[in-house]
Amino acid sequence: MKKLSLTVLAAANLLLLPACTVNGGDDDDSTGVNPSATPPFTSTDTPTTADVPTDPGDTGTEPGDTGTEPGDTGTDTGTTDPTGTADGPICAHLGGSTGIGDLVTIFLGNVLVDERINAYFLSSAIDFVALGQCVTDQLGEATGCDGVTYTCRTMLASHGGLGISQQDFNDFAEDFVAAWDTHKELHPDVTTEDFDTVLGVLASLAPDIVEDATDNNTVYQRVGRKPAIKGLIGYPDAPGSFVANVAADAEINGFFGMTNFDRLNTCLTRQVHSLDGPNTYGKEIDPVAADIDPGVATANPCRDMVSSHADLKDDMDMGIAVADFAALVGDLITAMDDAGVPGDDQNIILGALGPLCPDIVTVDPEMCP
Repeated sequence: MKKLSLTVLAAANLLLLPACTVNGGDDDDSTGVNPSATPPFTSTDTPTTADVPTDPGDTGTEPGDTGTEPGDTGTDTGTTDPTGTADGPICAHLGGSTGIGDLVTIFLGNVLVDERINAYFLSSAIDFVALGQCVTDQLGEATGCDGVTYTCRTMLASHGGLGISQQDFNDFAEDFVAAWDTHKELHPDVTTEDFDTVLGVLASLAPDIVEDATDNNTVYQRVGRKPAIKGLIGYPDAPGSFVANVAADAEINGFFGMTNFDRLNTCLTRQVHSLDGPNTYGKEIDPVAADIDPGVATANPCRDMVSSHADLKDDMDMGIAVADFAALVGDLITAMDDAGVPGDDQNIILGALGPLCPDIVTVDPEMCP
């Protein structure tokens, strides 16, 4: 694994692209393709972009071009496509457009199982085929692949409002570096200079991606992002977690006898991080791995509060009363205290939970405060 530098951090620019419209964006334009059901990210169908041939007189001015004009005496002249034009050396080292597609598949695969950042991506609002094609085109253009031009949305347009933090950006970079290293094992011609050149080309895009340079602008970031929220929600066997508190609370644990705790953890985690972070509640996709957001699927998304609580009864066959809701809130406060969530952030979380009382309580909901 390469040592990360400031330049390496630019690798994350490859990832959050036009198809990634989670907080806001054009959800209606998304096909919600499940990555496990389609050849990963490398479809030749490009619904949002098209290859634009280079001008026949182009002598090669892409970032990775080291000179392929007729008088060039260099020994590395790239690869030649059927039209007789040549890819730049970096593109050639990576295996041409096909090889870059393979690299992107590895990269996005790393991201989807990375709990630190995958909350931005595990959403049916994302067309994964279009995302993969945009990333492939962007990297192909940056490395001098002949005839490849990036025509998807700008970084600023596709990232605005997502609240990407510097730490998110760094983690994307780590995933890209890991993908590069894996890809390099099959493409030994790839050099350190190639790596530095790619990242250098992309580095200038960073200001259009990072909105939270201090990792402190939202509850989602301050609490510790998805991993910390997932731990806060927890399981019955995770002492101090919300679910463990509920399981030990005789006043309300009778409601949870038939609960799928994997699903409960996934849905509550997504609900909390949707407050001001990645807004994906109710937009679940089929599992990308057994331990990633288990218990949900495209056909079995997290439900709204009314439908998910309407028929819930405790072991005495009683519905949910206001006192039960209050006990639930108390268990959450205890869990947040134990997890060290600051008081102001607790108030924001509770402020979002309070208005849900009439949707959750089924016995005299008009008694909700």
